[in-house]
Amino acid sequence: MLYAISWLLLLSPNAGLLNIALMQLLGLEKAPINLYTIPGMGFVEGLRLASLTFLMTVGVFRSMDPSLEESGLHRGG
Repeated sequence: MLYAISWLLLLSPNAGLLNIALMQLLGLEKAPINLYTIPGMGFVEGLRLASLTFLMTVGVFRSMDPSLEESGLHRGG
């Protein structure tokens, strides 16, 4: 809940601090970023899940055999 509220305080179309700053800086009448759209919600959810995805995959990548990576480099070029 706090995560969603923090993003709304930053990028809400009417009262978001970053949107207000961008509107004043660029002289816009309408907010350039709207979190109340599907892409906006996807952006916030993607940022939230990026750290979880990294933590779930970092162990697998560390235990992977380095020779596989080296053979992939030579094969792709």
